[in-house]
Amino acid sequence: MISLRGRPAASARRLHASTVNVMARGLVAATRRILVMTAEFGNLTERTEAVFRASMIELVVLTFMIVAFVASLLMLRNRHPGAVAKRD
Repeated sequence: MISLRGRPAASARRLHASTVNVMARGLVAATRRILVMTAEFGNLTERTEAVFRASMIELVVLTFMIVAFVASLLMLRNRHPGAVAKRD
């Protein structure tokens, strides 16, 4: 049997690092998608109203996702470095 005593701090640091990486990747992906969508807006005359409305909804959702990612990254960056969840 493997003892996990003494490892929660290291595990929490590793989890923090992987969380930041995933959030950063999500931020980059959402930003890239917004850039691609705005570049595709050049052919607006060929789009129907339904397609335009769906594009605008996607743009709003992506914008809120970016705001959420940035807020989460700021919260993770500003947290106390010695903060470790207690295990019962």
